[in-house]
Amino acid sequence: MRRWQRWGLELIVVIALFIAIDQWRSRDLLESGDRVGPERLVTLDQQVAELVPPGQPVLVYFFAPWCSVCKLSIGNLQSLQKDNPELEIRLVALDYSSRAEVLAFIDGQKLSFPVLMGDAGLAKRWHIKAYPTYYLIGDDSRIVSRNMGYSSELGLRARLEML
Repeated sequence: MRRWQRWGLELIVVIALFIAIDQWRSRDLLESGDRVGPERLVTLDQQVAELVPPGQPVLVYFFAPWCSVCKLSIGNLQSLQKDNPELEIRLVALDYSSRAEVLAFIDGQKLSFPVLMGDAGLAKRWHIKAYPTYYLIGDDSRIVSRNMGYSSELGLRARLEML
């Protein structure tokens, strides 16, 4: 019995450390509850799109095409959107050298989301300092959740429960 208690305590400590590290990494992001304003960006296919469409929940995923963690986590978005068709997902490319680099990354991931082309000014306004960075925004344009780094499909689904 003592062995199980020790493992339980160790598990609690590991979870607490994970949460503390996650909170520390996210300390500079926009705050939950903040309202985001309208912003229009050019998409990868040269259209103009709203970053945060008004009146609907949206997950904004900021990535860089050279980011290995982005390559690992971006696939989680496809099944998330399939099971939550009311959720808009916006991919925002930042820190890229060319449109071709972003296109190659997206083609390699076989994604069907609109990809918006961001710049350093957008990264500054949204406090993006690492990739990937996620913002879950409610239909009232307020930030519901935010995170930086890898997020599993299960973790993303849990955040959706906050909407």
